[in-house]
Amino acid sequence: MKRQRYFLSSRKIWVLRVIVIGNLLVHLTGSIVAQAVNQKDLIVEEDFAEELLKDLPEDLGEVPPEAVEEDDLADKQMPSNRGEHSRSSDTFKVDEWREGFEGMGTVHEQMGVSHWPEVQYTKYEYKTKFHGQTIHPKMGMEPIFNFTHYIFQNTLTDPPYIPDGYVVTNNRDILMLGQKSEMNDWRDLLWRYFLYLFWVAFLLTLIIIIPFIGVCYCCFCCCRRCSKGCPPCTRSRETRLRYVYGLLLFILIVPLIVCTVVAFLTNKMIDRGMKESTYTMRRSSEDICRYQEDVRKHIYHLFANNYEELMNHLNYLLTNAHDHIFLDMSDSSDASGLQELKRIMDNMVSARVLMTNVNVMEKEMRYLISQLRDGVRGVKREITYSCHMSAHPRCQDFLKSSSIEFIDTTRCIHIDQLPNSTVYLTGMNYIIDKRYTDIPNNAILRLQAVKDAVSKELKRAAPPIKLNLQRGRDVFLYKANVIRGKIDTVLNDLYFSSLRSSESFENLYEKYANDRSAVNLIVCIILALISVILISGLICGCAASKQAGAVILLFALIVIFCALSFIILVGLFYFIMGLFIYGGACEPSGHLRKLDTLISVGHGNNASTDMQIQQATMALQGCGLNKNVFNILHDNSIYDVTELAQIELFDDKDFFIGLMYDDFSEIKLMLEEEKLRLTEIINGSLSTYRSQLYTQNICAGLTPRPLTWYSEELRSIVTDLYSGYYSGHWNVRVALNNAAMSLDVYHNQFVIPIQKLQESMRRTLNRIDSLILYNNNNFGFSIKVLLQYVVNAEKFIQSKGKYFVRELVRNLTMFCAEQTDEYIEMLIVKCNKEVGPCEPLAKAYQSSVHLVCENLVDPINGFWLGVLCFALVLLPLLFVLHRLMCLYRIYSPAPAGLVGTCPVCISRTPGGYDDNARITLPDNPQLGHYKRKKKD
Repeated sequence: MKRQRYFLSSRKIWVLRVIVIGNLLVHLTGSIVAQAVNQKDLIVEEDFAEELLKDLPEDLGEVPPEAVEEDDLADKQMPSNRGEHSRSSDTFKVDEWREGFEGMGTVHEQMGVSHWPEVQYTKYEYKTKFHGQTIHPKMGMEPIFNFTHYIFQNTLTDPPYIPDGYVVTNNRDILMLGQKSEMNDWRDLLWRYFLYLFWVAFLLTLIIIIPFIGVCYCCFCCCRRCSKGCPPCTRSRETRLRYVYGLLLFILIVPLIVCTVVAFLTNKMIDRGMKESTYTMRRSSEDICRYQEDVRKHIYHLFANNYEELMNHLNYLLTNAHDHIFLDMSDSSDASGLQELKRIMDNMVSARVLMTNVNVMEKEMRYLISQLRDGVRGVKREITYSCHMSAHPRCQDFLKSSSIEFIDTTRCIHIDQLPNSTVYLTGMNYIIDKRYTDIPNNAILRLQAVKDAVSKELKRAAPPIKLNLQRGRDVFLYKANVIRGKIDTVLNDLYFSSLRSSESFENLYEKYANDRSAVNLIVCIILALISVILISGLICGCAASKQAGAVILLFALIVIFCALSFIILVGLFYFIMGLFIYGGACEPSGHLRKLDTLISVGHGNNASTDMQIQQATMALQGCGLNKNVFNILHDNSIYDVTELAQIELFDDKDFFIGLMYDDFSEIKLMLEEEKLRLTEIINGSLSTYRSQLYTQNICAGLTPRPLTWYSEELRSIVTDLYSGYYSGHWNVRVALNNAAMSLDVYHNQFVIPIQKLQESMRRTLNRIDSLILYNNNNFGFSIKVLLQYVVNAEKFIQSKGKYFVRELVRNLTMFCAEQTDEYIEMLIVKCNKEVGPCEPLAKAYQSSVHLVCENLVDPINGFWLGVLCFALVLLPLLFVLHRLMCLYRIYSPAPAGLVGTCPVCISRTPGGYDDNARITLPDNPQLGHYKRKKKD
């Protein structure tokens, strides 16, 4: 026994000496990695766990797991706030896990990546397409519509604007024409607004008296009662009057044409509005239904699908947490060095094959370089001797500048320092034959016991968390149903309101749709006919026969007298219709916009709830940008989505993580014999291998200059030796030519193959480095560093292993709680910002309300404005037509007789001129005949 102990102690002393010598050599090389590693001792002592346990609290250093009270641990380990780690006396400080590293000492933490990956939620994709509002062209009628709005807004000043009985709500809550509208009883409406009463009375008066005036005008032949006067005397004045009345007629024709165009276009818009109003408004109701369905899907996606993603992600982490914790422990404890050691040993067979090739290339390269070195040395001797014999200046310059004297002394052509690959190959064979690959494999199998212990610990901590996650799914599904129910209540109210708007005034369409189109067409034709007749009469009176112009104007007078009352009557009808429809539908406080108020009366059993829903519905109708349905629910105290923050899925007991029952203090990753075996290869044949030992001794520049350059220069010198003072020297020329030929042969037979071998050797050596080296250190130092990692890993697992596992398990439970909190925060943010933006909803509803006004009421008001303005312009036009017609008739009179009272006519000789008036008069044949008879 004494001899055996002496042998073991001697062996340890020998190992210590080898390691110290190796450390000194590494220190002399100046390697940074060696300086870091030399501060630690590679001798593994059996009691290293006891030294590390001195840093632990005294009260936990010797206490077994059974001796710790569960309640005491719970008090120590429960976090005061969710997401915060508790610090107890049995845990390590953050900077104690791994020296020089933050957090738990893992690499991914230093890169800013958390221990546990966060859940990635799928985003809800909007696939709902709304019909949108069909915008019809206004055809330039917008100023006309704005003028009618201005009239009504400044005259309808006493709310309610329309008295009761004109617009009513039926049993289906649809706006209809009231009984007074059906009976044409407009007394209450007109007595409320005296201005409209006077206006209607004026129009009725015109309707009654215009036919009488027309009859009297025709019966008493007023058209023929034109004062002829004296054409020669009144010619100038009548011409001026004709121009004035013609200009007035032209001026009055312009508004008539404008009114005719307005009547035609607004009539076309009325036809379109009658046909499309109900369809388009019901299409807006369909948009509300689609919006409601989209909101329901979005809420289900957030509360069901996203929570399912959260639950599946956390369940996956809990199920596979033992692998993650085991990898983190391997990282923090440097146990990952076992994987690197296993990689090196497993790659040794492949590296041996490559090293065999390197050995062959190395031997061949040594041979070729030695041949090249001997050859160029002989060429150098011949060239030097020949140049000295010739004494030619070119030769002397060549010897001075070409470095030919050093052609065989370059570093690249002397590879005495090139490693002997056979030694490295022998070291590889030794490692493979001695089955060194079993050492890391056995260590990894021993480390598997730690992984199994971690898996057993997770089986205690995971089930309560999974159970709470499943309970949370039911909680959020219930919340989703509650929210969707409240939103459905508001949206259904808005939908039925829009549907009622689409059915409003249907009896108006049914009652007037057929006759209205025919009457409007007749009116438009009459307006166009009157305009055409007036334009024709004006053109004929100005540019053609005045008599024809007078006839056309007379015909226009007759047509106007016949149609004016009819035109005013149609305009009055549309005025009354536009008045009460505008007051009931388009005025901001009208019946159609306040239909919800009319309907909600007497409908609710719970007045406060109905009032809230009504307010929310009205808010949705006017909702604008950056608002959604949850904002409306919150503003009207129907539902506050921030109530979700009160949901608690985890209890305090879920965060209780006790000490592990498994003890890692006896864990041994490598046996002492295995460590000694690794120490042997640290100082073995392969220990010094690294590719830099080869690459620093092989280089492409084998000679000071390329051999081809030397051969070209020598041939040039030979050419110069044929002539001049130094001509001759036949022997020198032959020698130099032979040297040039030899250099060319050496370049092709030695230089090119050597360069190819060097390139191939570099690639092969780089491949070997990637297979058997660690961090670009030589092989021995790579094994030394990895062995130190294994020793560190043993110490870490034995002293800190169970505390590290418990900290990561606690971190996982905290992570689950944080993820649920972040999920709830995400729900609140998305509900307040993304779910159900009410802008398309408000557009759909407003389009249904505005449609009645823009596509129907505005054209009706534009039509009566055009028709009545046309009729009012005709009133002064009648006088202008009569006067212009008389002027046209005076301008072209029949042959006149002798007027005895006209001094101009008496003093004028037949066919002569009046010297004062300077007016040419036609001869009077009767007067001439009378004078001739008297003369006879």
